Amino acid sequence: NRLSPLIIDCPNTTILNMIVNKKLVEAGKKLLQTLPKEGTKWSTLYGSKLLETNHSPDSQLDVIVAVEDPPTWHQKNQRQNPHHYQTDHSSWIMSRVRSVKKAPKILYHPYVRVDGSEFVFKYGVIGVDDLVEDLREWSHLLVAGRLHKPVLPIIPDGETNTDTHKKIEKAMFQNRVQAIGYAWNYLPRKFNERSLFLKIAEISYIGDFRLVVGAENPNKINNIVSDSNMDLFRYIYKEPIDILIKDKLLESDMRDGHYCKTKESESFDKNQKMKYLPKHLTRLDQDTTYEQDLIYTRKRIENI
Repeated sequence: NRLSPLIIDCPNTTILNMIVNKKLVEAGKKLLQTLPKEGTKWSTLYGSKLLETNHSPDSQLDVIVAVEDPPTWHQKNQRQNPHHYQTDHSSWIMSRVRSVKKAPKILYHPYVRVDGSEFVFKYGVIGVDDLVEDLREWSHLLVAGRLHKPVLPIIPDGETNTDTHKKIEKAMFQNRVQAIGYAWNYLPRKFNERSLFLKIAEISYIGDFRLVVGAENPNKINNIVSDSNMDLFRYIYKEPIDILIKDKLLESDMRDGHYCKTKESESFDKNQKMKYLPKHLTRLDQDTTYEQDLIYTRKRIENI
């Protein structure tokens, strides 16, 4: 296994050390080594253990694993790691979950321990096509929202630069462009970098019942967009920001650390302003105002 170029090729070589230690990387590799190699196409570490310096000491290390054929993969994994499953019928459950159109196509395995690792894992298994669909369409936002934040991909041996790997990386980029597009529409005319990244980080928590009932840390989003993570947010959103600048939606004034919506964009119609949002989340009727469409999109995301 090797780390994705998303992190390694970053010109600021201190970024990796800022957000993750080698123990986490090795832990992710150890987990992958215990899972079926055949059909495992891509994986990434994500979540509070990766990004939050003040996470709970007993929190789990979050991992997403993308596989070629989930039911077949689960059958192999259940034979290989029966203790990862809470029921003998998990592979059947997964096939049923995939048959329900509106259900997120991911199955999580919590509280998994691996010999030789001090960490407790929670890994979610999703089909490659289902992952790409969520990244591109925000069909469930369960995975796409998590991948709006900085993550640490670990690519299985032999899967680097394959068509599947390239397809996932392209969808990852589109997911971030859409996140920037969403944030642009819900921010004031002038805003700073932190406001931008906070707006992006909050997308996956819109409508999250855990925050409403106090089952989630109310400072969760601020902890993610911390000073220690700003450089990494800047890096992964540099190109998406450049796209909005090229499209005359945004201009930067880094003298005071702010971005501004361009004067030209004030005269854009709502189709131009909302062009980067997934189409099924927008209405864009001719008889509704831009403000009404923003409310509609927000409610659509709340109800995903």
